[in-house]
Amino acid sequence: MRGKAGPKRSNRHPTRGMALINALLVVTALAAVTLALLARTDAARQRLGMRFAADQAGLYLNAAELLAHRVIDTSTPLDFVHAGQAWAMPRAAEPIDQGIAGWQMSDLQGRFNVNWLSRTDGMGEAARIALPLLARGQGVPAEVASRLRIALDPLSLFRDSAFGGGAGTSAPPPLPFAAPDTLRLVAGAGGARLDALMPLLTALPRDTAMNINTLRPEVLAAFLPGLRPRELEELEARLRDAPFPDVSGFLEWAEVVFGPENTLLLENLNLTTGSDWFEARLIARLDTVVLRRSAVVHRHPDTGRSVTVFSMPEVD
Repeated sequence: MRGKAGPKRSNRHPTRGMALINALLVVTALAAVTLALLARTDAARQRLGMRFAADQAGLYLNAAELLAHRVIDTSTPLDFVHAGQAWAMPRAAEPIDQGIAGWQMSDLQGRFNVNWLSRTDGMGEAARIALPLLARGQGVPAEVASRLRIALDPLSLFRDSAFGGGAGTSAPPPLPFAAPDTLRLVAGAGGARLDALMPLLTALPRDTAMNINTLRPEVLAAFLPGLRPRELEELEARLRDAPFPDVSGFLEWAEVVFGPENTLLLENLNLTTGSDWFEARLIARLDTVVLRRSAVVHRHPDTGRSVTVFSMPEVD
């Protein structure tokens, strides 16, 4: 007789199943590591591409700056500068290589030079009176406007207090100023209080004259507070149609339109019809990269050649 069969033994080995699971885990881990490395490589490639584009756009900015210099050097007379000339025309999209660049020029001698207040002549006295008026006209509180004048007066005994005194936010910076933004250190002038005033200001050598052909109406009104709006409008219309080739012609015109008293005030000012100082606002684009820069340009009165004396990047 056949005996009863015993229990069947399984041919499956537990170790084989565990090995398969471990192999799957290893494959999954390797796939995850591979994906992470690919993602990191792609991110590095994108960063490298953005850096290359930024460097290239920086070169476009340099090229735009050189083009702006060429416009000033070749198309603007030394002694007769006005807003109807080629330098004042905005260039929005000049093609450069694979991108575009542009610029906008403005005459800094048409703004209020804060370093005039360091002068001891009639121009300096007029500037010390005009600056608080100009500031208040742009919404600066009266007490802050008064401190701005004190901060720029080298003979004032209260310059420390204008900057907050010994316990204030800043010690008085040396005069003359290198940039009008230094005025933001004046006590109470922080934040946005000077934002509307700043586009009307510049910081040039103290003996720099103001160009009557590009002079901002707000600046002229601060020097001649007795002017009526209608008279300012007449000047703006005259400058659009026929800028003044010389100062004497302007004073003769002002005698008729502004009256003798205002003309007498004008005769105490340092006036010109030419300009040697300009600001260039530059922009360059390459794909999604956009760079901006502002530069102060000085044209030498003897050679007529311009150079950049100061530049800084701009951020939105």
